[in-house]
This record gives sequence, structure tokens and C-alpha cells, in this order.
Amino acid sequence: MAERTVFNDFAFNQFVTGDFGHRLYSETGLPANGSARAWWCCTLHGLRCFPDIYRSAFRSQDGEVYFDLPVDSRMETATLSASATSSLAHDGTVKITISSAGEAPTSLRIRKPEWAQKLDLQLNGSAVQATAESGYSDIHRRW
Repeated sequence: MAERTVFNDFAFNQFVTGDFGHRLYSETGLPANGSARAWWCCTLHGLRCFPDIYRSAFRSQDGEVYFDLPVDSRMETATLSASATSSLAHDGTVKITISSAGEAPTSLRIRKPEWAQKLDLQLNGSAVQATAESGYSDIHRRW
């Protein structure tokens, strides 16, 4: 649901000036008359949610690290420090960089979005096989 909100609702209702509002769309999907900026509501809440999105793309649970949203983000835990740089809109990729890790193997579980047919994972430029389970690809290794 968070991904749909970020990529559909926010993207369609943000103006070129960065503020948010309401838009009407024609049957062809193009903006129609009736758009309105709404600084008292949409802009306030729209801008307030972006730090939450940034902080929530990664999460740690039961010693595993999850990457849930294909957006720019950063996280640090005792077992793994990682950052994500998304160029999803340009070439369909997200680069995850591991900057530090503990001595023990750790799982990085990457969620496959519903709209994606598959995930192509690479580690240092080489294809990597990952275990797929419950919508996530799991890479378990010492980083």
C-alpha cells in the first residue's frame, strides 16, 4: 500500500513547484481542468511523509534486514549498514550499497513489487541466486 501511495497518489498529485493538491484526470489519463493546490492539507501531509518513507524503506526484524520500498533510503543496525539509490524511473534499477556489516552472516530480504515480473539481483556486478519466499528474495551471507 505504501508503494502504491508513493508512486501513484503522490506522483500524480504533485505539481512541478513541489507542492501537492487535487487533480482530475481525463479518460486518457491526462490532467483535466479542476486541479487545485492544497497547502493546508495535501502539501503539509505530503511533505511530512517523505522523511517517513526514507526511514521506512529498510527495516530490521528478527536479525534480518528487509528492503521494502524501491526508493532512496539508508539504515544502520548492529548487523548491517546499507543505503539504497533508486533510478527506478529511469532504468528500473535500485542499487543497494552495504557500507558495514558484522562478522556473522546476515539476510538481506528484498521485496519484489507486485508489478514486477521478476527481480534480477547482482552482487558486485555478477548475477546472484536468491531464495524467494513470501514475496521477498533472500540473500544470506557474510557481507
